[in-house]
Amino acid sequence: MKRFFPIAFFALAVLFAATAAWAHDHRVPRANLRVNEQVKRLHPWSVSWVSASGPGCVGQEIDGVPDFRPRAEVDHLHSSPRIVFHKEQKPRRVNALSSRHLAHDGYLANCRKLDVHLRPRHRDGHRVWVARLETSVRHRLFVDLTVLWRDDEGCGGSESASWDFRLKRA
Repeated sequence: MKRFFPIAFFALAVLFAATAAWAHDHRVPRANLRVNEQVKRLHPWSVSWVSASGPGCVGQEIDGVPDFRPRAEVDHLHSSPRIVFHKEQKPRRVNALSSRHLAHDGYLANCRKLDVHLRPRHRDGHRVWVARLETSVRHRLFVDLTVLWRDDEGCGGSESASWDFRLKRA
């Protein structure tokens, strides 16, 4: 009995550490676009991420120009694309902007804010966050999504990433 207690305690500590590591995975989450039975992988075009590394913190900054890919077809005027964020931690804020046209510099022209509904879901035994967007697609719609998370590691500030995609009416 005395031998069993240290082994059980060690196994419980390892299980707790693995669970904590999954909850705070220290990386930009994977994101997928789901609309009309289509699933498309999204790639961030802008990232500001900080994570603990040993006694200090390590930052990651990526800044690019959106290319509004992938393209997904919608079959009716009012569609509700869903973006699935594969991260246990709830986003602090999700901002979605859209436009029917792009400016000369490749960014959105005359953009408007979209309504976003955020819900937790479970996939493969892990919690994910699903952002459902309320859109109207007459011919095409360019969408830019910026998501912020709270810094759980005490490195200061917040973590954010931006994704983009295009919807086209079929």
